[in-house]
Amino acid sequence: MAFLPKILKWIKWEGDLDSFIMWFYGPAGAGKSAIAQIIAEMCEEEMILLASFFFSRTDPSRNTVQPLIATIAYQITLNIPDVRDAILKTIERDPLIFSKSLAVQFKSLIVEPLQQLVEAGFFNEPNSRRLVIIDGLDECLDPNVQCNILGVLANAHRQHRLPLLFLFASRPEQHISLAFNTGFLPTATTRIALDESHLPANDRLVFCGPRRKLVLAFDVGTTHSGISYRYSTLQTEAIGADSYLVTVCLILGQCPK
Repeated sequence: MAFLPKILKWIKWEGDLDSFIMWFYGPAGAGKSAIAQIIAEMCEEEMILLASFFFSRTDPSRNTVQPLIATIAYQITLNIPDVRDAILKTIERDPLIFSKSLAVQFKSLIVEPLQQLVEAGFFNEPNSRRLVIIDGLDECLDPNVQCNILGVLANAHRQHRLPLLFLFASRPEQHISLAFNTGFLPTATTRIALDESHLPANDRLVFCGPRRKLVLAFDVGTTHSGISYRYSTLQTEAIGADSYLVTVCLILGQCPK
């Protein structure tokens, strides 16, 4: 995946310092969710991941905005225990907080607790920013809510200078593209298109080739040439359906590099 180093460079704040949002987009089957999951796992290991949420159009528990802030807030309490008391006190003071607008929830449960740590110097180091991943934005059922999510998070970051990075993955729906082209978002967003220019066959070889367990899993006990043939077949069949190939890697688990 030629674009993976670019994503990691952005996460580690080695690129455009004004860009606190990354949007990678592509058609169905481009592997967006699988890639987002891989990034989440990598960042979790390095203690960079603050929270993640994966929308799913077919899952009633994940196809609306209702659980978004609650899920992010809960994960923040796990990854930064110092904010746990502040978040719980907010909920105790206002048990109906999760029925209020997205902007109010985000400000009360995420912005204000994190600001306390900002003021205490918790995020003073240049590499102390944390990542929030929101995958499948287009799978939230209401297009207006999809755009509202972008607006609320981006405006809160600009107003409060949050030490956060937001990684969005979605299809390039017209209203989402328009939202990313509105206001200050064009200058605050790094974009990556998951198309053929980013997913050539050689990228698949780079991604999967070093994982010998992947190669052997398709042809255990055959000759080396046989394994290579089956692997080449897998490469050819996966062209244009990167989600299949990435999912194979995930299913096979921790493959040695």
